[in-house]
Amino acid sequence: MAERVKPAMPAHEMDTNVLFEKFTVDEIRQIERKIRSDIERKKEDLRQMVGERYRDLIEAADTISEMKKSAENVTRSIASMQDYCKNLNQTHMVRGAIPQHRPKGDTHKKRDRLSFYGVSSQIKLLLDTPERIWSSVEEGHFLQATQLYLLARHVHTSLQMDSQKTGKILSHFPVLGKQWAAISHFRTTVLQGCRNTLKDATVSEQTTAECLCSIMLLEDSTPRQVFNEFLLARTSAVEQLFHPSQQSASIKQQVCSVVQLIVTTIQQIHAVFYSDSTQTDQEPAHSNLLLKIVEEVTERGGVIPGLQSSISTQYLPKSVLDFRPSLKSHVSPIAAQTLQENCTQWVDSCVQAINSGVSKLLGYVNTVKGVAGIRDAVWEQLANATQISEWDNICGHILKRKVPVWDEFIRPLFLARLQGILQSQFDSTLNMCKQHMTRVMADVADTAQRSAAYECAVGSYIWNESQGDIVNNSAWVAASNKTLLESGGLLMKAKAYTPAVQSLCGTFDSKLKALLEDSSYYIKSSDTKQTGQQQQGNMEPFDRFIDEDNIRDFIREGCKDCVKKLLDHINEELEEAKNSLQELDNKVDQRTLINRVLLLGRLCGGLCELSTHMEQCVVMQKHKEKESVIRVPKRTKSQAKTEDPHWSTVKNSLVDTSHKAYSIWCQWLSSCLAQELSSTLQQTGTSILENSTSWDEVEIQEETEDGATVASKIRVPMLPSWSVQTLLYKLCEEINTVGGHAVRRSILLNLVHSTSKEIIDIYRKLLDGGKKGEPNITQNQALQLLFDVKFLVLVLPKQEGPEEKSLTSAIENVVDGIESHIDPFDLDVFNPYLKKHVGRHAQRCAVIYGALTSLDKHGSVTMRGGVAGQHEQHNVLPLASNQMRFQLLPLSTQPSRMPSDIKPVIPPPVAKVAAPSRKEKENPVPQPQLKESSSFYNRIGSMGTLWFSNIGGKNN
Repeated sequence: MAERVKPAMPAHEMDTNVLFEKFTVDEIRQIERKIRSDIERKKEDLRQMVGERYRDLIEAADTISEMKKSAENVTRSIASMQDYCKNLNQTHMVRGAIPQHRPKGDTHKKRDRLSFYGVSSQIKLLLDTPERIWSSVEEGHFLQATQLYLLARHVHTSLQMDSQKTGKILSHFPVLGKQWAAISHFRTTVLQGCRNTLKDATVSEQTTAECLCSIMLLEDSTPRQVFNEFLLARTSAVEQLFHPSQQSASIKQQVCSVVQLIVTTIQQIHAVFYSDSTQTDQEPAHSNLLLKIVEEVTERGGVIPGLQSSISTQYLPKSVLDFRPSLKSHVSPIAAQTLQENCTQWVDSCVQAINSGVSKLLGYVNTVKGVAGIRDAVWEQLANATQISEWDNICGHILKRKVPVWDEFIRPLFLARLQGILQSQFDSTLNMCKQHMTRVMADVADTAQRSAAYECAVGSYIWNESQGDIVNNSAWVAASNKTLLESGGLLMKAKAYTPAVQSLCGTFDSKLKALLEDSSYYIKSSDTKQTGQQQQGNMEPFDRFIDEDNIRDFIREGCKDCVKKLLDHINEELEEAKNSLQELDNKVDQRTLINRVLLLGRLCGGLCELSTHMEQCVVMQKHKEKESVIRVPKRTKSQAKTEDPHWSTVKNSLVDTSHKAYSIWCQWLSSCLAQELSSTLQQTGTSILENSTSWDEVEIQEETEDGATVASKIRVPMLPSWSVQTLLYKLCEEINTVGGHAVRRSILLNLVHSTSKEIIDIYRKLLDGGKKGEPNITQNQALQLLFDVKFLVLVLPKQEGPEEKSLTSAIENVVDGIESHIDPFDLDVFNPYLKKHVGRHAQRCAVIYGALTSLDKHGSVTMRGGVAGQHEQHNVLPLASNQMRFQLLPLSTQPSRMPSDIKPVIPPPVAKVAAPSRKEKENPVPQPQLKESSSFYNRIGSMGTLWFSNIGGKNN
C-alpha cells in the first residue's frame, strides 16, 4: 500500500467536508482525541496563569499596606525627634545660666541678653579655635589639638540643635556656617599628624601615648585598634627607612636607625600598652600609659587646654565649660595573649623587611672594614639605648622570650655580606693571577725582553749580578724578622725564583695580604673601643666577635678553593702543553712551550715560599690582642713535623702540580736526547768516525804453554763516544739552564731515570738489530759500546725502589748482549783496563757532569781513589754525601804536610774489578791516603752558609 501524502495544513484547521474526504473514520477519531487533549492542556495553563497573577496582586497590595504603616512610623519618629531636640536644647544650653521657670518683665530681657552673650562667646570660641589648633599642631601637641577640635564640634552642634533658633542665630552670626567649614578639616590634619608621629621612633613614650589617645577620641576606637595601627605605622616606618628617598643618609645611619626603631618600638609597646596582670586591688586599675592619659582626658572636673579665663569665657554656658571628650565603648587593657601574638607577628614581619632592606644596603659596602664600622656603630647604639637586664624583662613581659636584636635581626645579614666580600676578593685575586700569568706566558716567546730571556735560561739570571742582590738593611735586620721576599735578590737567585715568578707570587701575596688586613678589622678586638663596658658596669649588648671563628674558617676554605681553582687552571695549561708537544715538530716552538711549562712549575714551587700570606690564610691561627697583623708563628725544626694539616694539603697540591710540570720537561728532554743518541748510533761509516775517540795502547805479557813470556799490545778505549759525552753534557746543560740546584732532587732523579731507560732501550734496539741480520757489531765497536754503557752507569746516579731494580736488570742484559760480541778470552783481558779507564774518566769529568754526579748520595765517583796513576794524583777534598756542590776542590796544603794525628777518610767500597795483570801486581798503583785538613775548605761541612751547603738537600 502506498504511503499516504500528508496534508499541507493541520487536520484540525481543515474544513469538515475536506476532512471527511481525505481521512478515514479512524483517522478522524484520532484527530478528534488529539484536539480534545490540546483543549484540556490549554485550560490548565490558563488556570495556572490566572492564579499566579492573582497571587502577585495580593502581595503587591500587602506591600503597599506595609509601606503606608512604615511611612506613618517614620513621620511620628521625626516629630518625636524634633520634640526631644527642642527639649534638650532648652535644658542643655541654659543650664546654670537661665532659671527653669519662665521669667517676667526685666528678668526676661536679662535672660535674652545673657543668652545672646552666651551665643556670642561661643561664636568667639569658634573663631579662635583654628589658630589654637594650628599652634598645637605645629608644636606637636596633638592631644590638645584634638580636645579643641572636639570642643568646637560640640559648640557647633549645640548651636544648631534648636531648629527654631538656628535661623535667628545664623541671621545674627552669618559666620557660623563658614567657620565650621574652616574647623572641620582639622580632624584629618590631626589624624595625619598623629600617624606620622607614630612612625617616628625618636619621640618619647608620652608623645606616642598622646597621639594614640587622639586617634581613639577622633575615631572613637578601642585600645586594641590603635595598637594594631601603631604596629602598622612602625612597620611602614621600617619599610620607609629602606626607601630610595633615604639615599642622603649613610648606610651606617640607616642600619642604626632600623635598630633604634625596633628597640624603641618594643620599649614603647611595653610602656604604653602593657598592663601588669599581677597587680592587687589596692593598686590603680590601669598601669599602662595609654589608659592613664585616656582617663585623665575624659574625667570630669578638669579644664580643656586653651580655655583661658577672659571676658568672653565667663559668658560660656556650663555645657561648654563642663565639656569633656568621651568614648562610646568601654576602655579596657589589651590582653597579654593578644599583645604577644601581635608583637610576634610584627617582629616576624620586621625580620623579613630587614632581610631584604639591610641586605641591599650592605651590598654597597665593599670592604670588611666598612662592615665592621657599621657593626661597631650598632653595638654603641644598643649599648646606649638599652640595659641588658631591663631589655630582657621587657621582652619577657611582651613576647614571653628574649629578643637578641643583633643575633635575630642583623647578624646573619652581616655574616652573609662578609662572606660575599671575602669571596669577591678571592675571585678578584684568582682573576688577576690568571691574567698576569697569561701575560707572562705570552711574553716568554719574546726573547728580546730581559725577563723573557731569564725565563728561557734561568742560569743567566742566576749568574748575572743585579743591583738588588743584597738589600741595604741586611746587616741591621735579623734574618728571623725578614721574609723571603725581603731577603734580597741573592736568595731569590739561589732558589731560582725568576723575576716573573717573583712578580706572579707578589701579586698573589699582595692580594691576600690586603684581604687579611681588611678581615682583621672584624675579627680583632684590640682596635675597637670597649665603650659599652664603661657604662656603669653594664654587660655588652652582644658579642661583636662571635663570628670570628666563622670568618676564619671561611677565609681558610676560600683560600683553599682559590688555590684549587688556580691549580686547575695551571693543570689545564699543562695538559694543553703536553698535548701540543706531541703535535709540534719545530724545536723552537717546543722549546718555547717547555719554557712556559717550567715557568708554571717554578710558580707552583714559589707560591709555597714567596706567598707567605697564603699560609696565613690557610692556617688562620688566632691572633694576639696586641698584634696588628695576623702572623703565622715560625716553626722550629722540632715543630716542622706538626705542620698544620690544612696547609699541608695545600702545599702538597702545589708541589704535585710543580712535579707534574717538571715531569713534562723530563719526559720531553729525555725523549729529545734519546732521539739524538739514536740518530748518532746508526751503523754507518760516517757515524762510526764521528763517534770515535782516542784509545789507549797497553802492553801486556802473556805466558805460553812452555812457560815463555810473550809481550803484546792491546788497544783499550779511554773515553766514551762523542755521542754519549754530548748527551751527558746537554743533559747537564739543561739542568743548569733551569736552575737545577734549586730543583727537587726527586725530580732530577726521575729525569735521570727516564733518560737512562731511553738510553738502554736504544742500546737494546741496536743489539736486536744485529740479531735480525743487520750489519753486525765488530769487537772494537762492542768495546766502545761497553765502555759507554759502563761510563753511563757510573756517572748517572741510581734511584732506589722497584723501578731501579728493573732498570738494573735491563742494563745487565744490555751489557751481556754487548759482551757477546767480544771474544771471551779478549774480554777477560780487556775488562780490567776498561774498568780502570772508565773510573779514571768519570773522576776527571766529575765537575763537568756535576749536575748529575752531585745527585749521588754515596759519592761513588769522587770518592774512588787509586784508579788513576801515581802521576795523576789530585789533592781532592772529600766532601760528605750531603755536600756534593764541588767535587774536585784543590787544597791549599799538600797531603804530605797533613798532621799525622788526623784520621784518614775511609772511602766507600768500590765495585770489584777484574784481576790485575802480572805487571800490575809487580807495580801496584798506590792508593792516596786522603786526610782531613785544617784548611778553610775543610771546614765547609760545618758552615751553614747558602753557597757552601746543598741547597737542593732540602728537596731530598
